[in-house]
Amino acid sequence: MDPLVTVVIPTLADTGRGQFLLRAVKSALSLDVSTIVLVVVNGDRHDKRVLEAVSGAGAAIHCVHTTGVSEARRIGRERVATPLFGFLDDDDVLLPSAGTERIRHFSDHTVDMVVTNGYTVTTDGRAVPFCELPASAADGALSILHKNWLASSAAFYRTEAVTANDFRDLPNVMEWTTLGFKLALRLKIAYSAEFTYVVHQDAPNRLTRTRSYVEDVPHVLRQLRKETTRRDLSRCLDQKIRAAHHTAADHYFQQGDLGPAWRHHLASLGGAGLWKYSSLTSHLFRHHWRALRRAALVGWRPK
Repeated sequence: MDPLVTVVIPTLADTGRGQFLLRAVKSALSLDVSTIVLVVVNGDRHDKRVLEAVSGAGAAIHCVHTTGVSEARRIGRERVATPLFGFLDDDDVLLPSAGTERIRHFSDHTVDMVVTNGYTVTTDGRAVPFCELPASAADGALSILHKNWLASSAAFYRTEAVTANDFRDLPNVMEWTTLGFKLALRLKIAYSAEFTYVVHQDAPNRLTRTRSYVEDVPHVLRQLRKETTRRDLSRCLDQKIRAAHHTAADHYFQQGDLGPAWRHHLASLGGAGLWKYSSLTSHLFRHHWRALRRAALVGWRPK
């Protein structure tokens, strides 16, 4: 029987993530449908022993020189030759029923993409639902702006409907929100409340809120703003942009970096943000005044 699904797993395949990658590969090969697992090795940090174990488990390996995970996904998509495909992060797993549960929705030939729910396993071992799925297929673009429902392991895509170009130049933050928003604007998406994947938090090097993260989010939201003329989506994105600037302002304020804190705070004050985020204005003025006063006292010397 010809394989129905290709599961693409981008990875550095380094020593520290070897056991997690092997876990991911085995889960994809254990699906209840015929599956190809394609491991896209990103960069030159890979451990040969890890690749031998992955190959021995039954996965195909493709090595690329790119150092970006989004580009590795795009390259993986280019190599898909099955009717359906999906992705899996190298530290997460698919549950065996993910195959039949997702594929049954593609019996409707107008469906381009199937999204299911999953579990997030926290570092203390608790399993909590990953997301709340949209109430209907019609509000996918709006709902993903309120809470992201798309993860690497959450969907299968019809190969003829979702091309490699859809994965080109995705941002390094909010990449799944960006992809889900764009696809929801043009595709028919089926949603299933069944739990078909597990997002683990036990692997090292997961993304944390850094300076680059809080700087990038407003830019990503502005790019999404250019994708639509729908008034409801535009209003929501305007609110999200102001909120992202406020988050960045608060981040810098907590770090004592008042220059960028002011820059982001002023950007957050348009529209309703003028009142919603005005409490930070007084905090910034107070701390700025104290900083100026300290500088003046240090610079003053008695004669």
